[in-house]
Amino acid sequence: MKLLEVFVLAVLACSLAEGRIVPKCELRDQLVEMIGALPQEVKEKGLTAEYLVAPAVCHVELVSGFNTTALNEMNPDDKRKGNGAASEVWMLYGLFQLSNHLVCSDGSTPSPNICGLDCTDLIDDNPSDDIACVLKIFTEIVVTLIYQEDCNHKAASTYFAECNRHIPKMTLMP
Repeated sequence: MKLLEVFVLAVLACSLAEGRIVPKCELRDQLVEMIGALPQEVKEKGLTAEYLVAPAVCHVELVSGFNTTALNEMNPDDKRKGNGAASEVWMLYGLFQLSNHLVCSDGSTPSPNICGLDCTDLIDDNPSDDIACVLKIFTEIVVTLIYQEDCNHKAASTYFAECNRHIPKMTLMP
């Protein structure tokens, strides 16, 4: 039994070692780059770096602390008190805290798997798939990301003041 416990601890330690804290400015740059690569018709609908980047990075800071391995539980029934339904727990994964009930598959929870990902892909050290998933939600599902209330009016110029580079100018459509 002791050998099994040591093995489990070793596996957990290795899996946790794969994550990292993504610097705010690096996340900003990756978002700007990936938004810049979106098709022009998407940008014409208003999905621009100016609109999305500061609130999205602020959201990440508040919900995951920029930790790529962040894993939290959410009970949606907490908001519907007194409904008498059995309590269901949703798992939230990665930088953006994306749900196993909507965007990824954990292998046991029914999910439309909007992003076509295994949930463990959202808790590795590569934020690209997390960003791609959030942009897919915005561009294909046309759902507004639910930001933390404190992030709704973050201006990029002040929020990223400590970053050594400015957000690249993107052409805005009239």
